[in-house]
Amino acid sequence: MVAGAHFVFDSTHPVAAPRRAVIDVLSDPWHWDRWWPQIRDIETIDADHGRVQIRSLLPYRLRLTLTKERLDPADGVFRARLAGDLDGWAQFDVREQDVTIVHFHQEVTLRAAPWLRVLARGGRPLLRANHAWMMRSGMRGLHRAAVQRPESPGTLRA
Repeated sequence: MVAGAHFVFDSTHPVAAPRRAVIDVLSDPWHWDRWWPQIRDIETIDADHGRVQIRSLLPYRLRLTLTKERLDPADGVFRARLAGDLDGWAQFDVREQDVTIVHFHQEVTLRAAPWLRVLARGGRPLLRANHAWMMRSGMRGLHRAAVQRPESPGTLRA
């Protein structure tokens, strides 16, 4: 049996959209498939749980169950527990500096198909590149979704 491979992903993305709009989009994780192309399917189980299928460049769909651990729009923190093909957690932190900054941190163990775990041994750079591409694509989608959100009354646009 091939043991799982542990990964830590950490990336920071400027998003040229108001922080409040980015937070509003991230606050609805059961609809992220509307703007994140690599999220192929989301099945809501209840308010705190859902099943997600993700496929990036590699010809494999990751199947995950997500459990909301922290959904804190006031602090801009969104954290989920992951189980299934990946076991661990993922978190977004949304901050505002000169622009809105989205920091993504994920710690997971790959539990997917044995061939993918074997690939993880020698192909770690390939899996990291696949993840980086997925994140760039997702952040472009997040930007589009955030700037297309209708403004709430009283919101001032600079």
